[in-house]
Amino acid sequence: METKISGERTEKLISTFGFSGGFAVDSDGLSGGVGLFWSSAVTVDIKSSNLHHIDAVVQCKDGSVPPWHFTGFYGESRRENKHLSWTLMRRLHQLRDLPWLCSGDFNETLYSCEHFSEHDREEWQMRAFREVTEDCGLQDLGFSGLPYTWDNRQEGSANVKARIDRAFGNAALLNMFQVVKVKHISVVQSDHCMIHIELRKHINHRPLGRKAFKYENVWQTHGDYDKVVVDLWRKAERGVGLKGFSKTLASLQSGLSSWGTTTFGDFKKKLSNLRRELDRVRRISVGRGPSLEEKRIMESINERKRINSISTLQREDGSWCDDVEEIKEEVQGFYKNLYTSEGAPEMQGLLDLVNEKVLQEDKANMDAEFTEEEVKKALFQMHPSKAPGVDGFTAGFYQRHWELVGPELCAAVIGFLNGGDMPEEINDTAITLIPKLIMKCVSSVRFSVKVNGGLLEPFIPSRGIRQGDPMSPYLFLACAEAKSIELVKETLQTLEFPRENPKPIRPVAKWQRPPDGFVKINSDGAFNTSDNLAATGVVAREGLLYRGAMGKTYRGISDPLIIETLALRDAVTYARDRGFSRVVFEVDSENLVHLWHNRATDRSMVKNVLDEISELSVFFTVFSLWHARREANQAAHSCAKFASIQDGLFSWDAEPPAFLVHSLQADCNGV
Repeated sequence: METKISGERTEKLISTFGFSGGFAVDSDGLSGGVGLFWSSAVTVDIKSSNLHHIDAVVQCKDGSVPPWHFTGFYGESRRENKHLSWTLMRRLHQLRDLPWLCSGDFNETLYSCEHFSEHDREEWQMRAFREVTEDCGLQDLGFSGLPYTWDNRQEGSANVKARIDRAFGNAALLNMFQVVKVKHISVVQSDHCMIHIELRKHINHRPLGRKAFKYENVWQTHGDYDKVVVDLWRKAERGVGLKGFSKTLASLQSGLSSWGTTTFGDFKKKLSNLRRELDRVRRISVGRGPSLEEKRIMESINERKRINSISTLQREDGSWCDDVEEIKEEVQGFYKNLYTSEGAPEMQGLLDLVNEKVLQEDKANMDAEFTEEEVKKALFQMHPSKAPGVDGFTAGFYQRHWELVGPELCAAVIGFLNGGDMPEEINDTAITLIPKLIMKCVSSVRFSVKVNGGLLEPFIPSRGIRQGDPMSPYLFLACAEAKSIELVKETLQTLEFPRENPKPIRPVAKWQRPPDGFVKINSDGAFNTSDNLAATGVVAREGLLYRGAMGKTYRGISDPLIIETLALRDAVTYARDRGFSRVVFEVDSENLVHLWHNRATDRSMVKNVLDEISELSVFFTVFSLWHARREANQAAHSCAKFASIQDGLFSWDAEPPAFLVHSLQADCNGV
């Protein structure tokens, strides 16, 4: 930490803060000075220090992890001296071949999207910072919280915010600690955020819900397996129809789980231990440690484990939660809301547009009752070990034990398919058992969300189908056809035929709402030639919901393509800073869209900006760039026009400004 006080005064704070040890370097007047404090759980060996760093080797007293390298860093603030900071980092990297955590105030940003100001950060400064992190093998550890860590606390156009405090780790550190979390915490008394870094050797594998049953094929290798299944099946609780069959499966799940654990133990853990032992023996036999390729593979595996576990979740309002129960509530609430109906429209008018396409012969075949042979044929067409349902049983289980379970399975399935009801509590498992899905499944399905391997409580949706719904591709085809017919009808209604010329007039383009679950961000540029100013405008919407807007003024730009490209960069930065993940960006420059899709071979004057946008695109789960006609991009143009006249950096997150309301209403009315 930067102390801004003498080392002697800093060391007096050790007991005040409740630490067992500490070390400090004197400040230079009211700036600089670094201090390091530690608890009784570790021993710290200070290796070097000066006004800009403290370098140490940390050892946990319980021996849970090997020694690791820590550097607390305070970078040079003057641009002409920054090369001294980067030289120091490279030298510290060369001194020790240990897992390395390097954190502190670097007085520099990695990318322009981390700098919030009326004036852009100089690219050469950021490039030098990126180069030193690459040379040292350091990876940014990410963060949760505010997108910046420093605020100069000045007003208006003089305000500057930037992410200059951060934490880096090398591959060995990420390999040693499976949990690495960095949080930005606001501090009222300081212009810097506090950086909280959490390191844990193991991910907390406690599931966020009940553990799901999983049928293991390895059970079949045991000599007593078939006898165990037969005994459990005959003793299992019985019932009528699908509900009764579900009870029988539940009894079988319980019995097989107990038998599998008793007979095989935790075979996944055994397999992992055996593999580690085999690797150790192989290395001893050739007298070497892990090769570089083996280290790379292990680092990749551990990184995958780390990112595949949900330890922190961002709420809809932008705040973060890391408590297990809060994560459960957020996930459950999100999907309940996702599948909650907003009111179904009248469908008869749409259905009247669909022409009859089913022949009477086809109708007779579809109306015929289902048979046991159809159920068996469908089941045996499935891959034996893929896609188990929530019940955990694969198709291979039913195929192997068809003579035992087949009669009861067929009776339950056929009873439902030939007109019986599906109890709501068993549709969790019916997706695996029933290959033919009809409307009863859609209306009665219950969803369970799996988080970190645990199933949350099921809920009943009031939307029958949504984009990405796994229940039935056939239902999507039907909806797509109906939507296509509806669009044709709407298009015909918008065409105008003049009396003199019967050819239709091109309809006026309208803003189109984004797909469900996406945020659409429109951007545009504008010029104020009288003041030699250019400006960008950005508007974000989710469905018909306003999510924010901004405008930014630039000087000395007269080329339309350049300002359009800068507007797109501002839009991408805006989306990144607000945590949007699935985003559609829309511009009215066809040339810009063409250059973006051909940026690998592009040599245009905007290539550097496109490369920067490409670097930013990795922050999004889905990143798409669409073209819109100018009349469908009026809202973003209004923001750009305002900024070109008023001259400054403007942001309207809470509610749209008065000048933008008309454009937004016009867009909504056109949808």
